[in-house]
Amino acid sequence: MSRHVAVVRVVGWVHKAYPSGIEPEDRGALATLLGSHLSGDQVVELLGGTVPRGDYEGDLPRVSAKLAAAGWPLADPSTQDDEADAQRERERRDPQARLVTGGERRRRLDRDQDAHQPRDHH
Repeated sequence: MSRHVAVVRVVGWVHKAYPSGIEPEDRGALATLLGSHLSGDQVVELLGGTVPRGDYEGDLPRVSAKLAAAGWPLADPSTQDDEADAQRERERRDPQARLVTGGERRRRLDRDQDAHQPRDHH
């Protein structure tokens, strides 16, 4: 996945997690989480100003949960498409690679259904 696409996705998840703006108490933990996916300038721009300094370790689970609820993958988002591309290539080379377990089939169906569900924008 290109770096630009990864950045666009990260920004989208943040906007979805914080539709009314980022709460002040989440800014530090959010900056910490975003720091491994965005440049310092991109984090500052997304947070709308300076990045708070301090230890936000205790806030990370709460902020991570907000991002996950907005679609942030639990794995590194910058590798998500790379892994999907690799799987498609394996399937192209070996049709047997398309066989999936029942659990994986269920996850794929759930993911596809979620992608087509109307979103509530309240």
